[in-house]
Parts: sequence; C-alpha cells; structure tokens
Amino acid sequence: MPMQTTVDAPFQPDQIDAINAYQQSRRFHPFTCQTGDRGVLAATTQGLVCPYCDYTQTWVYAWMADGTWQAMETTGAALKDKGDAGNQG
Repeated sequence: MPMQTTVDAPFQPDQIDAINAYQQSRRFHPFTCQTGDRGVLAATTQGLVCPYCDYTQTWVYAWMADGTWQAMETTGAALKDKGDAGNQG
C-alpha cells in the first residue's frame, strides 16, 4: 500500500479552510484529541488544536489540505444515493 502524502504546519489560510471543512463534514471521521478528551481538532496556522486541552497535531493528509476530499464526499454521496434508490419500493 503506498504511503499517503502529508502536509505539515504552518498551514496557509486556504488550507485551514479546507481542513476545518473536512473536520466538520459528517461524511468522514475527523481527527480528534489523543489525550482522552476526544475533542474534534480545529485547524489553525500552527496545526490542529484541541478545544479542551493543549494537544496540537502538526500534520494532515494532503488531500485534506487541498480540498480534494470534497470530490470523495460527492462520489460517496452519489454512490450512497444510488444504493438507496435501489432499496426503495
């Protein structure tokens, strides 16, 4: 299995927007705090931070930062809708 490319902080404003949109998407599991608080991490210039403690993660997958995850979300929704349509009636 090929390794996924990552992007390290500091994040640029467009990356922060894409990462936070990913984190709030209900289609995918977000990055969460690793200290046990389980808070959903929020992207900032310095990395993804926990709203409940001082935990910071300084990397994300490149597809999260460049917004290409949105194409995966659209494809996944289309496949789900197609499957749901086949289960009706």
